[in-house]
Amino acid sequence: MTHPSDDSGPAEAAPAATANKSPDGSGQMKPEAGRRKSLLRILLAVVVTAVFGFLFLRFAPLDLMVASLASASPEMLASSFCLVVLGQLFRGWRIAVLVSPRAAPSFIAYRISVLHNFLASLLPARLGELALPAMLKRSYGIDYAVGAGILLGARILDLLIILSVAGITFWIVVPAGSELGWLRGLGLLGGFCAIAAFLAMQYLRRGSAHLADRLALRTRSKKGGRLMLLIIKILRACAAIPARRLFLAQVSSLAVWLALFAAYHVAALAVTASMPVDTTLFAGTLGSIAFVLPINGIAQVGPFEAAWTFGGILGGLSTADALAVAVAIHGVTFVGGALQAGFVLLVKLLSPLRSGAA
Repeated sequence: MTHPSDDSGPAEAAPAATANKSPDGSGQMKPEAGRRKSLLRILLAVVVTAVFGFLFLRFAPLDLMVASLASASPEMLASSFCLVVLGQLFRGWRIAVLVSPRAAPSFIAYRISVLHNFLASLLPARLGELALPAMLKRSYGIDYAVGAGILLGARILDLLIILSVAGITFWIVVPAGSELGWLRGLGLLGGFCAIAAFLAMQYLRRGSAHLADRLALRTRSKKGGRLMLLIIKILRACAAIPARRLFLAQVSSLAVWLALFAAYHVAALAVTASMPVDTTLFAGTLGSIAFVLPINGIAQVGPFEAAWTFGGILGGLSTADALAVAVAIHGVTFVGGALQAGFVLLVKLLSPLRSGAA
C-alpha cells in the first residue's frame, strides 16, 4: 500500500471499464454495451421517480404536506443539517480506520467519504458505489478488489445497525393487536440476530478467510473464474482488516448512525412537535433500507419517501405529516451531502493555487 496522495475524485471509470470486458475472457472492452447498460439504469430510475411522483400527486394530501413543510422550524432544520455533517465526519473517520494502519482521521478520507456518499445518493442503481474503490485506488494506491472489500465491510456494518434498530423499533411501534402484530416477534428476533452478528464481526472476519480458501480450492474451470477470483480477493480483503481497526470501524459506524438518527429526529421535530423517537427510528430504518435498493429513483426520490411515510403512518402520524417529514429529511440530507461535496471539491481546486502562491 502506498502513502496517500492528494489526487482523488469521483473516478469510477477504471472499475467500470473492467466490468465491461468481454465475458469470453479476451479482455476486449465493449464500451457500447456498457453505455447501453448505464442508459437502461438511468431510464429505469426516471421511470421509478415518475411512477412515485404520479402516485404522490394522485393520492397524497399535498396541500396539507406543503402546509406542514411551510411551518417547519428553520432553526431545527439547520440543527439537523449540522448533525448530517457530523455523521459525514464519522464516515470519514471510518474510511481512515479501514485504509490506514494509524487509523487517524484525515481530510482525504473525509473527502472520499463525502464524494462517495453523495454520488451513491445521486446516481441510480447504486452506480455511485463504484466511486469508493476508484477513489481509494487514486488516493491510497489500494487495489480495486481491496477497495471493494472495504466498501462491503462498511455496508455490512451499516446494514446490521439498520436491521437491529428496525427489528426492535418495529416491535415497539406496531401494536400487538394490529394486522402486522403477528410479525412483531419475528422483527424482534431479527433485530437481536443483527446485534449478535454485529458483535460477532471479529469471528465473521475470520470466517470470510476460510470461505475464500474454500472457494479458491473449488475454482477449477475458466468459465466464471474471473468473477470468482474477484469474490475471493474481496473476501480476503475483508479478512485482512486487523481486529483493532475493525473494532474502531464498528465504533465509528455506531457514531455515524447515532448522528444520522439524531438528524432525522430533529428534522421530524421541525415539522411536527409530536414526533415520537421510536417512530423516527423505525421510519428512518425503512427509509434507509429503501435507499440501498438496487432499483431506485433519480437522487433516490420516491422509494425513500414512500418507505418513510409508511413507517410514520404505522407509528401513528397522519399521511400528510409523515410525508412532510420524509421530504424534509430527504431534503436536509441531500442538501447536506451536496454542500459538503461542493466544499471538498472547492478545497481540492484551490489547493494547487495555494501551493503555487507559497
